[in-house]
This record gives sequence, structure tokens and C-alpha cells, in this order.
Amino acid sequence: MAKHVAVLMGGWSAEREVSLRSGKACSDALKRGGYRVTPIDVTPDVAAALRAAEPDVALNVLHGRPGEDGTLQGVLEVLGIPYSHSGVLASALAMQKDFAKVQLRAGGVPVAEDRVVSRFEAAKAHLLPRPDVIEIVPATRFYDYEAKYAPGGSKHLLPAQILPNVYQEVRRLSLAAHNALGCRGVSRADFRYDDRGTGELVCLEVNTQPGMTETSLVPELAAYAGITFDELVRWMVEDASTNR
Repeated sequence: MAKHVAVLMGGWSAEREVSLRSGKACSDALKRGGYRVTPIDVTPDVAAALRAAEPDVALNVLHGRPGEDGTLQGVLEVLGIPYSHSGVLASALAMQKDFAKVQLRAGGVPVAEDRVVSRFEAAKAHLLPRPDVIEIVPATRFYDYEAKYAPGGSKHLLPAQILPNVYQEVRRLSLAAHNALGCRGVSRADFRYDDRGTGELVCLEVNTQPGMTETSLVPELAAYAGITFDELVRWMVEDASTNR
């Protein structure tokens, strides 16, 4: 019998529409792979919806609260439903930036302070078989919500056009950041590098629920590593567990 996957999407955060797009893309991929799929637009009654659906696995593609801060992860733990991405503690830590910085520093990862002069932002996804680095060049002055999600809002350079030693350092630090917060599955670490003076490289944040839309970085990084979108989504489902 085909594995039954509940794809958790939507919710009520400011990133609801992006999450719905991510959820549809993942649902379509799973259907192509022969899975039985139940899309769930998350509401405060999500526990009841999950009990009614009785899935084998939950693929969490929410962005923001409650899907990214440990709340939904706690519900899934209580219900005993294996789920994707990071667990309760790592999710909560990553969303609380001040606490995350403490953990990142303890893990040897330099973090951004109040002021960092930067030319570009590099992001990496924790993926098998290797981490890689993508450079984000916004079409506008600032890398805001529109630049991040609107088609044409930014240009992605893969591999990042940075010095080889910096590239390798981002790869090393992104894995260290993933481990420092106790992340599981797929994560994305965002870095900023000053190549106009100090050469400073700092971690801005770790995202435990990266987007899975047509303009998202993780599917692009996966493709560069030779992993198709359908393979990536299948890997996230097969990696699911409780006690993450």
C-alpha cells in the first residue's frame, strides 16, 4: 500500500501564499512518485485534521509560525506522526534569533552583529550528497520580500562567484550552523560576506523550513547537486521521524 503523506501548508503567517505554492509543488511531486497525498491547509484545529486524515507521515512546508517555531512539531510529536525537517527545539531556537546566535557562536559560527557592510548574500542548503553555495543578487537595492519571492526579483548565481577559500568556508560553516542548532533534514543557512574591505563572513540566520517554490533556493541547490525536485521531496518524506 502506498505511503500516506499529509502535506501541511498555508497557515496564517505573512508567508501563507508562499507556503501554499510550496505545498502544491510538493504534493504534485509526491503524487508523481506514487504516494497517497492529503493536503492540509493548517488552522488552529490542525490536530483534529491530522487525526481525521490518519497519515503515515507529515511533510511540513509551512513558513513562519506555527510551522517553523516548534509549535506544529510539538503537535506532531504528541500525535506520534513522523514529520520532516527539524524538531521542536531546533525549530524554536532558529526562530529566536538572539538565542540562535548564542548557540551558533558556541558552535564556532561567526554571527552578524548590529552593522555588517556587505556586497552580497550567500545561502546554502544542508543537502545530500554535499552542501553548496548560491549567491543572491537582488534586482533592487535591498533583498526584501518581493526580491526574495517574485519572479525576477533577484538573480541566483550557482556556484557563488566568490573566492574558492571563501566558498569552502561557507560550506564548512553552514554545516556547523546546522549542527549547532540541532537541525534535521533540510535547512538553509544565510551568510553575508564583505569582499570590499574586511573580508568578514557572518551567518545571518538558519532557516529550518526553506521554501519549495519555483523561485526557491533549495530546489535550485539540489538540482546543482544532481538531485531532482521529486527526489528531494521523496527524501524529505523518507527521512521523516519523531523525536527529531
